[in-house]
Amino acid sequence: MSKVPAACFLVTSLIMASATSADGQQKEKKGQPFDGTWLAVGMEKDGTKLPADALEKLAIKLTLNGDAYTVTSAGAVIDSGKCNIDTQKKPSPVDITSDLGPNKGKTTQAIIEVDGENLKACYDLAGKGRPTQFATQKDSGFTLILYKREAKK
Repeated sequence: MSKVPAACFLVTSLIMASATSADGQQKEKKGQPFDGTWLAVGMEKDGTKLPADALEKLAIKLTLNGDAYTVTSAGAVIDSGKCNIDTQKKPSPVDITSDLGPNKGKTTQAIIEVDGENLKACYDLAGKGRPTQFATQKDSGFTLILYKREAKK
């Protein structure tokens, strides 16, 4: 496996974990705009974009349902856990706690925002602190993933 897909796999796992918010913050309720299955359509880490063909091979899906999340890649579950989203703030802060995969037992800070059928999330995978914008740059430790809502069948 090349370095780019391996890095993307780790980033995707962490990103999926980042749908959780700190205690005391209002949780997203079922039926809210974040709930659903989201397909990764763009990704960058530390200012470097993942090539479209590599992203297509990863076939990353994020499923949010209340305070639970699951991440799959090429049909296999690679991460799952709890996520709380503070919907009172824009963008919405999220603290993600993973119970499966390489981030098991870890909490990742992120921000998330939905605009219609599009969702964007920026994750701090390096433990440097919650991102404040949907952007990455060299050595930031941030991963940005853009998602489209999966069409209902």
